[in-house]
Amino acid sequence: MFMPDITSLQCVSKALSAANIVHAVGGSGLLHFLGAGFAVNDWDITTDAPQHAVINALEAEALPYQTKPPRLPYQSAYLFTLMLDGTSIDIIGNFTLVTPDGTHHIKTSVTAHHQGVPLGSPEQWRQAYLRLNRQEKADWLTTYLNKQP
Repeated sequence: MFMPDITSLQCVSKALSAANIVHAVGGSGLLHFLGAGFAVNDWDITTDAPQHAVINALEAEALPYQTKPPRLPYQSAYLFTLMLDGTSIDIIGNFTLVTPDGTHHIKTSVTAHHQGVPLGSPEQWRQAYLRLNRQEKADWLTTYLNKQP
């Protein structure tokens, strides 16, 4: 199974942390770090920080990024994509989904750390996967959460 380079993820996380930006790995990366067997094609980092703060943090560390427009069902405030040593990393600002039942902000909250990288909320991501009709991932997170003390 493909696994993107964690060193690149740690580099971006370190830049955001140096700027005191709360951020967390979500998506398939979060699932991987929790022990799921899903493929990880890229790293997804969410933050609720203002766009200018993230830009300043990336530029302070000379990390190249591209701004991408939102695409449905995603309606986040901003999306930056970085390519570091062949590893794709998305920084998603104010992660928001638009579904038939409304608009849903998925708050960035750090619930753990793995190899120095903050991890997002399994419950928040379970809700996101349910809204995205990604039942297998939502079910895995439900099982994971039910096993927690």
